[in-house]
Amino acid sequence: MTLVNSRTFQVQDFKVLRCLGKGAQGAVYCVRDRITSETMALKVVSKYGKKKRHIRSLLTEQDVLSLLSEDLWFVNLQASWSDTQNFYMAMVCIFFPLTG
Repeated sequence: MTLVNSRTFQVQDFKVLRCLGKGAQGAVYCVRDRITSETMALKVVSKYGKKKRHIRSLLTEQDVLSLLSEDLWFVNLQASWSDTQNFYMAMVCIFFPLTG
């Protein structure tokens, strides 16, 4: 479990606002932190049925996001943790229009 400013995150700390997308590995939700009211993106990946290579890939993603979290060009990873069912990664949620 990752700590940010001495805080331990739990999935119950967030209110789901909407689903931003679903993929083969899991889903990303727009959530609101119930403590700070900050809007974040929460990636949720189920542990069920995952092969070792998928878990290694997820842990590599976590490591890369952690290393790049201070870089302005990359999404800032706020926290990551897991429970008995899922892996979680909470990131800064950036909204921008997709229309040209």
